[in-house]
Amino acid sequence: MPFWNPYIFCGMPFLANPQSAVFYPFSYLFVFMSFPAALNIFIVAHTFIAGYFAYKLAQSAGMNRSGSTAAAFVFMFNGFYLVHTEFMSNIACYAWLPAVLFYFHRLADRPGLKSALIVSLVAALQFFGGHPGYAYYTVLFAAAYYFWHKFEFGCFLKSLKTFLKVFFAAALPAALFTAAQSVPSFELIRNSVRDSGMDISNSATYSIAPLDFLRFMFCRYGTTSARSTPAMST
Repeated sequence: MPFWNPYIFCGMPFLANPQSAVFYPFSYLFVFMSFPAALNIFIVAHTFIAGYFAYKLAQSAGMNRSGSTAAAFVFMFNGFYLVHTEFMSNIACYAWLPAVLFYFHRLADRPGLKSALIVSLVAALQFFGGHPGYAYYTVLFAAAYYFWHKFEFGCFLKSLKTFLKVFFAAALPAALFTAAQSVPSFELIRNSVRDSGMDISNSATYSIAPLDFLRFMFCRYGTTSARSTPAMST
């Protein structure tokens, strides 16, 4: 098991770094194939996974075939995905987002051990992809998706109880499946500069200013001409 990488700096943890993606099955394409071939297969496979599960998710939400196909193409070939194809951990985790939501939708419809284990395994694959932030975003999306499609606000307490049962039925096995990566990663964080956190100035370095966000959403908001201030602040 590759615990240590002696080839970067004076050596650094390898397995504990989640971006190494040691437990991600697609990482082993690069062990058994040439880098160009493995990279091409990696990108094509994840593009297919993203599109297929986006299609299935759209269908499960009630969209017809045409709408589901359009949703799949948008998810597969949007600007965010295309500009991140050079970052393998990004596209690996991004591609599994609709799969997690699709199987979470199934779990909400048909609660059971099998459904919970499938969601957990797919969520674990996403986590192992190498960019844990996407797993956090997916949890938020799953909660929002459930509240939009399944939550009955007229029976608030009953619906909340059902949601918590479904959520923890998926989350607890996923936490166990991913422990081999998450435990050493948290240990690495605890012994790094990240453990002390970041102040607000550093945290907000690449954030978008509220006024610029309105300009992005509504084009001419707060401007007097088409040649107004660029959307992103410096």
